[in-house]
Amino acid sequence: MKLKKLRDNDYMLRNEDKIVGCFLYDCYDEEIARIDALFVDPESFALRYCMITIGGLLGTRGKTLLLPKGILERKGIGKVSASKSQAVIFDAPAPSDAGEITQAEELEIHGYFDVQPYFDAEEEVKDGEEG
Repeated sequence: MKLKKLRDNDYMLRNEDKIVGCFLYDCYDEEIARIDALFVDPESFALRYCMITIGGLLGTRGKTLLLPKGILERKGIGKVSASKSQAVIFDAPAPSDAGEITQAEELEIHGYFDVQPYFDAEEEVKDGEEG
């Protein structure tokens, strides 16, 4: 299922997921970037990724990264903390097109950050409900 991109804090989001415009900090409290957008489930509005852009200067495009919800924690108004260092985040794989992320790219991102993909967790819940 294609994820929905939100550039604003939609009223359908849970309050703790309204993080567009917040600043992202690493595990050492170093500022990384401003959160540009969110990718959510189009039906439930469950947060899947935040999108940041790093680098880029004077009209050049930076590197767009999608960070999985599993490494993010809201730390109050305007601040989100990642459980990884700035170096780890900067070296993360970038999707070829953030608007059309493939499942292979999602698996690569989740593997890099060592977090379970949300679609695997959803399958486990479905399997548990059937039995």
